[in-house]
Amino acid sequence: MGSALNLCARRPPVIAFGDDESLGQIISKAALHSIDYSRWAEVFQAPLIGLIFYWYQFPPPPGYAVAWLAAAGVVMAVRAEYFTVTEKVIWILIEGAFVIFEIQAISRDRDEHDKEQAAIRWQDDFNRKQERRQFASTMEAMENLLGLSKNNLKTASRMLAVETGGHTFCYVDIRVANGIALVSLLGEGKEPLSAVTIQVIDGNEVQRLITANQLTIEGYRNAERDFSFPLRERYTGYIRNLYTFMPGTAPMQFSIFMRAINGVFVEKFRLHLVDKQWVRALRVEASYYDDTSGVWDFFDATFPRSTLEGDKDWHAGDRLKRIITPGN
Repeated sequence: MGSALNLCARRPPVIAFGDDESLGQIISKAALHSIDYSRWAEVFQAPLIGLIFYWYQFPPPPGYAVAWLAAAGVVMAVRAEYFTVTEKVIWILIEGAFVIFEIQAISRDRDEHDKEQAAIRWQDDFNRKQERRQFASTMEAMENLLGLSKNNLKTASRMLAVETGGHTFCYVDIRVANGIALVSLLGEGKEPLSAVTIQVIDGNEVQRLITANQLTIEGYRNAERDFSFPLRERYTGYIRNLYTFMPGTAPMQFSIFMRAINGVFVEKFRLHLVDKQWVRALRVEASYYDDTSGVWDFFDATFPRSTLEGDKDWHAGDRLKRIITPGN
């Protein structure tokens, strides 16, 4: 143990001068050796300095600099009593560089996430405008083709509703039986729908990542599920199973975003365990491409509605006109 510590110990530098050296050479050699720096310091610090130069050219992802910062801290703790002034200064610069790299990596990761979200919002707005124009173009083409008159307006309107989906809307339902939650797609309305896309986001998982300060692009993607049904189908009275999962005991909430040929639908889903039975509450906010909108609610009889009093996300659609369906 003593011999190992002696290897790390600092020894006074020995300066050797030749008999034939000039005064200038002697002064230069003495100035060079006045920097008190040990061989062990060079062994530990040189790779880290090389890593810093490498990261300057190729910045690391979040977490790498923190890991090397911890490794450098271990070396510093072991060699602290043998530090020279030069070695201390270099260690401080190395630690400072690692901290700066980590801060830059975190900022870069957040910037990339913000840019991706901005691109998604732009694409969503662009797609919605395109779909509105397509919907208007379809209506105009149908009117020109059928040569509408007052007598056949009702029939033509019905044909147009079948073609464009009318005011039918989709919604996602979650039922729990025997400890397994089944997520399904259903619909309300008379007409079939096509070009249906669904994005289901687990609000509990997103909140967990935010609380743990671990919300990244990859983590957000893991909290969502996406589905697409391009063909025209009738969803009213028909259940299409999407996926299953194992629920815990805590209340659950989901945000669901759907799009179809006739409009955009945003659903808020709440699930509570009451007397060992899972009960549901769901709200669908429908925005149709004919510039009409409405809100549709469903509650299980024993659902604790008092839990929704402070739910701002749930009440965001209170101003919309209620959609009346045969079962509502």
